[in-house]
Amino acid sequence: MVVTRVLNLLLTASDNQAVYRCDATNEAKTTISAQTKLLVHFTAVSMKITAKQEVLRQGQEVKLECFSGSSNPKSDVFWNIGSMRFQGVEEAPKTALFGGVSVVSRLYLNLSSHHHNQKVICQAYSPVLEEGTNTFYQLDVLYPPEFSPEQTTEVQVVEDEAATIPLMVSANPEVLSCIWLHRRQMLVKGDPELCDGSIN
Repeated sequence: MVVTRVLNLLLTASDNQAVYRCDATNEAKTTISAQTKLLVHFTAVSMKITAKQEVLRQGQEVKLECFSGSSNPKSDVFWNIGSMRFQGVEEAPKTALFGGVSVVSRLYLNLSSHHHNQKVICQAYSPVLEEGTNTFYQLDVLYPPEFSPEQTTEVQVVEDEAATIPLMVSANPEVLSCIWLHRRQMLVKGDPELCDGSIN
């Protein structure tokens, strides 16, 4: 007579490589055993991005490191800034928790003012599970005042009417003041509101 017994388990990463044994006995007092070793697939258990520089400036190269915690199998690590994807420089995978492997990926980025406030996303993707884990690092880039490429260079007005000259300038830290000149003569020294119009 064949008897079937089923053990239902809700598995986590810590169950990877766990061994379960079933001991069977009857009135004949004979015990036999069977065991099964679990191979559990799981995405990266942790994600973290660090920057080697504490202060980021325009024109500087920043090195970002993404630590992708233990996963099984190894995760594919990608970087994203907006709609752009980058392939980082990876170290060799290392044995990690729960029988998985961890990965360190580095991204070298030449900073410009356009990177300010951008989120740099690091994603660890499991091609087996077709899902992944991600984290982000928000850039705080210092840069001097600069005009937008969309800055108006010509304003049409009617004689004897007031003219409004729009100004599109950004900086980090924010612009504190600006000076209006006409024929090299200072017209007015403006407050921050006159220089408002930050560019993302």
